[in-house]
Amino acid sequence: MKILQFLMISMLLVLSNSYILERLSDALPDYQVSRSSKIFFISAEPQKNLDMAQLHLMNGMETRNGTTLTTPTASGSLTPLIPSKDDDTLLVIVPANFTGFLYITEMENINVYALPQNSSVINFQPGTNVFFNLDFQAQTFIQKIPLAKNVVISDTVSFKGLTGIPEENGTLFFNSSSIPGLTTYNQLELDMEIFNFQSNGIDVKYEISYGMRQGVDFNYSGLWMTRSYPRWPDYQAKEYGILNNQNDPITLSMMCRFPIHTNLYTVNITLINSDKSIQPPIIINSTSDIFVKSVSAFSGIKIEGGGPYSIQYELWDPLATTVGYETSTKSGGSFNFWICLVLAGILNFLL
Repeated sequence: MKILQFLMISMLLVLSNSYILERLSDALPDYQVSRSSKIFFISAEPQKNLDMAQLHLMNGMETRNGTTLTTPTASGSLTPLIPSKDDDTLLVIVPANFTGFLYITEMENINVYALPQNSSVINFQPGTNVFFNLDFQAQTFIQKIPLAKNVVISDTVSFKGLTGIPEENGTLFFNSSSIPGLTTYNQLELDMEIFNFQSNGIDVKYEISYGMRQGVDFNYSGLWMTRSYPRWPDYQAKEYGILNNQNDPITLSMMCRFPIHTNLYTVNITLINSDKSIQPPIIINSTSDIFVKSVSAFSGIKIEGGGPYSIQYELWDPLATTVGYETSTKSGGSFNFWICLVLAGILNFLL
C-alpha cells in the first residue's frame, strides 16, 4: 500500500508540471493522462522489439505498438497517441532493457523527431521542434553527429536553440540575434542527446541529419560545441585549417556561451599563422557569456576547452574562396600568452 501511495504521489507531482520524460527502460507501468496529453514513444529498437512494445489506454480501449508509434510522418515528425477521454490510465509495456524515451506533453504546436544515425533529412516545421538523438551513447568525437546545414533565418524571426525538452527551460546554445546582420549558417554542430529549437515565425530553413563535421571556409558561419553540452566534455581539442595563402585579414566573430557562470574555467582559442607559428591566444573565462571579434591574418583555429562551451561564429573575408578541414587532437598544456582580441560586448545574461 505504501509503495502504491508513493507511486501515485510521484505521478501527480510529475503531471503538475504538465510533462513526463522517462527513459523507456525506467518507465513506470502506468501513468495518468487526459485528452490534452500528447504521448510520444521514441525509440530506434529493431522492429521485432518495437512490435512487442505497446502503449495501452485503459478507458479509451486503444492500443498502439512501438512500430506504429515510431513510424515518422512525411515531415519526419512522430505522431503522438492522444487519449480520447480524461482521467485515463496509460499502460507502458516494453521488453527488458528497452532503449528510447517516453515523452508526454501538453504543449501546443510541438513537433517531435527521432534522430537515429540512419534518419532522413529533417526540415524546419513551424512551432517548437524537439529532437531526440537516439545514437548519442555510442558516439565519440570522430563519429557522425546531428548537424543542421544550410540554415537560413529571416532577420525578422527570433530563432533559439536550447538543450533538453522545452518544458525544462534548458541551456541556450544558439540565438539568431547574437551576430548582427548574420542570417545564414553553413553548419551547426548539435552534439547533444536532447535539444529543441523555438521560433516566433515561419521564415526559417534548415536541414538536420547525421553527418561528419565539415571543414570551415571563408565567408562561413556555424556553431561549435563540446560533446554532451551543457554537461562536462571529454577535453578533446578541435582544430580547423584554412587555406589562407594570401594572408588575407579575416574577421572572426564569436558568441561564446557557458552553462555554469559560477564555475570558473577557461576556453583557449588560438589562431595559427600560415607558417605554423601561433598568435597570442584568446583566453575566455566562463564567468559570463561573451561576444568576441578578432581581425587578423591566420590559417587555422584551435579550440581547447577547460569545460563545456558553445560558440556561434562567423568567418568573413570577401576575397577568399578556399576550403579548410577539421582535425582533432587531445588538448595539451595551457597557453600563457597575452590576450589579443576586440570585445564587442560582454553579456551577463543569455540573449
